[in-house]
Amino acid sequence: MAFAMRFKLNDEIIKKSTFKSYYINGRKNGFEFDIQLAYYRGHYLSCIEVFEVWLDGEQIPETDMTFELKGKEMPVYRIKWATTEFWSQVEPAKIRVIKEGGIAPGEHELELKLMLRIPYMQIGPGHTYMPLDAGEKVKVTLPEEEAREIPASYAPEVKGAKLGATLFCYTTEYAQYKYDFEDCVREAYLAGAKGYEIVGSQMIPEYPNVSDEFLGLVASLKAKYGIGPVGYGANQDKGMRPDRNLTDDEMVADAIIDLKTANKLGCHTMRVQYMMPATAFEKLEPYAKLFDVKCGIEIHNPETPKTAAIQEYVKVIDRLGSKYLGFVTDFGFLAIHPNKPQWLKAIKAGVKEEHLEIAAQMRAAGKSQEETMEKLGELGAHPAIMTAVAGMYGFVQFTNPDELPRLLDELRYILPYTFEIHCKFHYLGEDGLEPSIPYEKILPIVKEEGFDGWLICEYEDELFCGGYDFTRKMLSLERKVLE
Repeated sequence: MAFAMRFKLNDEIIKKSTFKSYYINGRKNGFEFDIQLAYYRGHYLSCIEVFEVWLDGEQIPETDMTFELKGKEMPVYRIKWATTEFWSQVEPAKIRVIKEGGIAPGEHELELKLMLRIPYMQIGPGHTYMPLDAGEKVKVTLPEEEAREIPASYAPEVKGAKLGATLFCYTTEYAQYKYDFEDCVREAYLAGAKGYEIVGSQMIPEYPNVSDEFLGLVASLKAKYGIGPVGYGANQDKGMRPDRNLTDDEMVADAIIDLKTANKLGCHTMRVQYMMPATAFEKLEPYAKLFDVKCGIEIHNPETPKTAAIQEYVKVIDRLGSKYLGFVTDFGFLAIHPNKPQWLKAIKAGVKEEHLEIAAQMRAAGKSQEETMEKLGELGAHPAIMTAVAGMYGFVQFTNPDELPRLLDELRYILPYTFEIHCKFHYLGEDGLEPSIPYEKILPIVKEEGFDGWLICEYEDELFCGGYDFTRKMLSLERKVLE
């Protein structure tokens, strides 16, 4: 760049006194420092054109850095899209860098390359604005520092299968303001859960970050009810941008923020959705190790442990041999009958049960969705049947009951790779059993195979009747088989 404005109003852009080690689990694994915007006014973060950090002549990879402003920590790649985040001239931003093993005490050369465009000073056609150089190169000194205590986990030190619940079970009550966060934790405790999973995007107010205030609430509820978070449900929002999907590196950068949140909550397991490809999952491994959080790709219907997509992750796990990469196995893949709530909703909407039975028979026989819909059209089925049929072939699909032995073998195969199990259920009949997922045959295998991890009760409240009663009954069913 041939020319850029320079407008340094204070002695320091990089605040030397804030330069210190960054600790992960009580160990030095990087460094952090504060910076101030070098201009007479503030700017939206989206005005940042170049953001680089160099230490002793070596550029820090973008994935290993985060930018925090007003308590919001974000990956660097997101800065250019942060059109609503305003950086005041007097508001310091904190930069954190992950570097395994940290850096040695003593003097270092730290350089910030920070170029902005001044959005109200157009100097050419189109999107051409005056550039602003707000960078700096300085000598900084890292003092000798003592090791810190490694934070304790909420997970009890118990071998074997442990019964928990996801607070997602109470989605209906939570969304309707019948329960607040404490109510959800209390109900999980009263249902018999020994720990709980929290879906960050649902119940953490500052998601994807977590505040000290919320951590304090979690700790106080742990003291009150004796249970805390043991699993963190992260989302991989691959399609968040309007113009393209996130790249592998961008997804990893987002997942690092999730790892930080899981670590702060005391969770040692994090659900990773299979929207993250195996190539990105492999890159996540060293960060999972640093934060001591096991990352499990969720095996979710319509995938099964032996489908091609899941096998790509197995190859990565086998090649790395890391205890930090594995699976969160969702029992929805073991469904052998149609989803009961969708069946009931279709009947309530006017669909004849005989038409639903025909659709289920054709699905079980391996007929395509197009063939099934064509047949139902010939029979004059109510249009509302389309939703039920889409479910039979989609995220609540089921397999012919004759295939159950094969699916149970796939369960045995994947259990050694599994950190956490989602005991997915949609409905419980008067007999206390799930009509579509044969838990009476699944849970004995979990016990026989000696699964050592959390079984997280996960109720999908498709009838919007609340999770209070069903969650208690499901945990009771699990206890009868496993304890």
